Amino acid sequence: IMVFLNRQLSAEVREWATDERAVVQQSGAAMVKTTDAQGNETTQKAAVKQDAQAYVQKHTGVGGDRSGPEEAWMWSFEDGFLAPLLESGAQLVDRTTTMRLVAAGSGKAGSATDLTSVKQVEMDALKGSADMFVEILVTEAPGSAYGYEFKATAKDVKTGLIKANVSSLRWNMKKRMTKEAVVTGKGYDVVEKEAEMPPVHMVSERLSMDMMNALARTWGGGQ
Repeated sequence: IMVFLNRQLSAEVREWATDERAVVQQSGAAMVKTTDAQGNETTQKAAVKQDAQAYVQKHTGVGGDRSGPEEAWMWSFEDGFLAPLLESGAQLVDRTTTMRLVAAGSGKAGSATDLTSVKQVEMDALKGSADMFVEILVTEAPGSAYGYEFKATAKDVKTGLIKANVSSLRWNMKKRMTKEAVVTGKGYDVVEKEAEMPPVHMVSERLSMDMMNALARTWGGGQ
């Protein structure tokens, strides 16, 4: 399984896109053949103008990158998500390492003059090293209890078939309230206090377990 942490495969398959065109008119001389009314042919030099077109391309980027929480937060999220998979015996493949290996092995490592197709290298690495890839997305959701919502989708590498799709939207996670006695000028009062939410690694672990259960149901159904 190759894991895409807060990134997606881009639907843009082009490496370069053209959005500008410049037309330059060039003057020159050419031999032009003409025929008069009597059918006599003559050849003479004549001035001609030709249009030369130049296209300006820009790199489309690899695509799929998403902004997200701070790095340490994502480390904790990654730890919680990967742990159940590793404990179950799944073999997890690192995207960056496999891309570098494929590029080096195929001579596509790139140089100052090469136009390396990063998307092609990415797909070659995916097809050559994984049976499945999982896209894990994190998006801000101020209205949710945790401040974020999470989604994990497992897809078959060879066919693109979706094997499992789970998200935190089903959890119905609400902010918990606890009661606590506090000292006041009149004695003790019982007040409600918002309880702490579970740490991020526990949240991502739950997402991972949901995905594994969804995969088990898919495979159990003969799909």
